[in-house]
Amino acid sequence: MKTLTTILCITVVCFLMAIPVSAQIGKKNKTRIGCVDIEEVFIKSPWYKDIKNDLKKYRENLNNEKVLLEEEVYLLEKSFASNILFMTEDEISSKSNSINNKKNEYIQLVSNMNTRLKVEEESLLEEPIKKIREAVQEIAIAYGYTIIIDKSTYVVWVDEKDDITKEVIKHLEWKARRAHSN
Repeated sequence: MKTLTTILCITVVCFLMAIPVSAQIGKKNKTRIGCVDIEEVFIKSPWYKDIKNDLKKYRENLNNEKVLLEEEVYLLEKSFASNILFMTEDEISSKSNSINNKKNEYIQLVSNMNTRLKVEEESLLEEPIKKIREAVQEIAIAYGYTIIIDKSTYVVWVDEKDDITKEVIKHLEWKARRAHSN
């Protein structure tokens, strides 16, 4: 009888210990996947026009710098060509070196323009991207999503109820209005 009681006690204890485990197994660990169109969010963000204008100005400044160097090279070459007959060999060598240095400066500028533009773009986008990610996270948590996928990449179809793009845009607009009012 004692062994039967012991077996029953052990069985009851094991059963009671198994309840939380079976409850977890029965409770489906629900993953809720949503999506957002980050590109659309960015285009409709409060910063888009400013960043676009800043990049345009930066590109124009680079082009102006390029044009000024082109003109400098042209003027140096023109002056050199018109005065070469009156120059000593040392002056010719010196002027040729000056022209070549200016040409190299021009070549360097032209070859680095895209890199400089890309660095400026990354610098301008850093803070807005951070704010967009924060807004996506806040909306995802508020709506109970566990995963958010960027709709503009590799998503073939999504149910509109799982697309939080509009909510993120509204949230960013609200945060921007709140920041301006403070």
